[in-house]
Order: sequence, then structure tokens, then C-alpha cells
Amino acid sequence: MSSPPFRKLVMGEVTDEKRELARANITHVVNIARGLEMFGPKYTNGVEAVKSSGVEFRELNWVDSTEFTLPVSDCILSCNFIHRALTYGGNVIVHSAQGKSRSTSIVICYLLAREPDRFKSVWEALSFVQSRH
Repeated sequence: MSSPPFRKLVMGEVTDEKRELARANITHVVNIARGLEMFGPKYTNGVEAVKSSGVEFRELNWVDSTEFTLPVSDCILSCNFIHRALTYGGNVIVHSAQGKSRSTSIVICYLLAREPDRFKSVWEALSFVQSRH
């Protein structure tokens, strides 16, 4: 089986806009961040509306801290979630509050796990992600 297209895997900031996700044809969301409910009812109600529309969510609740250690099990399960979505024609957004460090970490994990011949190091995967973001 050929690799799923990377153009269907995007990173971004958190959104509560169902319309925006529909326009991008997002079918799966990996929410990395903890505490996004601080954005208020508009965010939490928006997430519930998006979930009820059939978009599949994976929530990790990671904190944005240099002391935080990435849980290996979260990385593996998220890579499998992303791969399944892309393999079956889905579009995935990986997001945290600002769509930078935490979401980049999961996307790099995915690239290294699924494309080891293409990305031989974290730095190669990071360079690829930065060139597209």
C-alpha cells in the first residue's frame, strides 16, 4: 500500500468553527493541548457540535512545558489514529492552542514512524514540517 498523502495532514491553531473544519473537509482531529476549555463555552460548545457532526477526535491533554515528557503510548496511538484516517481518505488536523510545539511533536512522530526511508532523523522531519507550515 502506498503512503497516504501528507497534504491531508495539517497542523493549526485550535478552532471552534464547525464551518471552517467542514470547508477543509476535516474528518479527524488530534487535540494535543490541555485546558482549551479556558477559551470558554464558545469553544466547548463548538467542539461538541463538531463531534456530533461525525468528526472523530483524539484528545491528549498535554501541557506546554519543557519539563513535560511525551508519553510514548500517546504517540503510538496518535500515529495509528492519523494513519488510519489518511489511509481511508480522511483529512486530519493536529492542533494545540497555537499549533506549534506540541502539534509539531506528534506530526514528527508520525513522519518518523510511517516514512523511515524518507525521514532519517528528527531534524529531517522537522525541516519538512517547517517548510509546509
